[in-house]
Amino acid sequence: MNLAITETNFVDKAFVDNTSPVINDVSISLNEEQTSFSANILGEDKGTTYKYYVNKPKVDENDVEKMSNIISQEAKAGIKGYVIDVNTNQNAMPELIEYEKDKITVKNVVSLSDEGTYTKDLESLPEGENYYLHVYAVDNNNNVSEEVIKKITQIIKLIRSKGISVFFISQSPTDIPNEILGQLGNRVQHCLRAYTPQELKAVKTAASTLRENPELDTEKAILELGTGEALVSFVNE
Repeated sequence: MNLAITETNFVDKAFVDNTSPVINDVSISLNEEQTSFSANILGEDKGTTYKYYVNKPKVDENDVEKMSNIISQEAKAGIKGYVIDVNTNQNAMPELIEYEKDKITVKNVVSLSDEGTYTKDLESLPEGENYYLHVYAVDNNNNVSEEVIKKITQIIKLIRSKGISVFFISQSPTDIPNEILGQLGNRVQHCLRAYTPQELKAVKTAASTLRENPELDTEKAILELGTGEALVSFVNE
C-alpha cells in the first residue's frame, strides 16, 4: 500500500466543536454610587482537535501494518454568550440551562459589552441578603461550560452608601475579608501579640489598614501598645 497521499475527496461531516468552553476568570466591582455592579467575565472556547491519518491494517501474520503521517485540525465554534443570573443561592444551579424546542439551542444567552462586562442594577434587590452571581459560558455549537459562582460583596457598601455606620470587632484583622477591610473607614487598633509567623502576618495586615504616618513605625507600635491604649486612624486624618 502506497501511503504517500497528496489529495483526497474525503469530507469530514463530524468536524464540529463538541468541547465545552471554560470560564477563566470572573471579577466583580461596584460603581461609585454603589447602585450597580459590573462583572468582567473571561470565557474561552477550548475547541475540539481532530487527527487524521491513513492506516493499512495487517492482512495476515506475514503482512506489515502501515500508517501515514498524522494531520491535526481544530474546530472552534467561538463563544456565543453567557447564561447569567443573580440570586441568593450559593449552590450550583444547573436548572439555569434551558433549551429551545429543538432541545439543542441554549436559551437566555446574553452577550457582554465590548469591554467584556456584564452590568446589573442593585437597587431593585432587597438589602440585607447575600447575593451570588451564577455564570455559564455557551459557545456557538451550544456547548456549555462548568458553572462559576461568585459572591457579590455589596451589603456593607450599600449600607455605607445610605449613611449608616457598621462596626466590626475582632481580635485579629485576618478574620475580616479583604473586600470588607477595603470598605472600612475609621479604625481602632489595640495591641497584638505575635510569636509565630502567622501572628506576625496579622500584625502586618493590621498596620497596612491604618493611614500611613511617616513619623510612626505602625507595626512596632501595635506590638508595644499597653493595656487600654490603641492606635486610632480616621479616613481624613
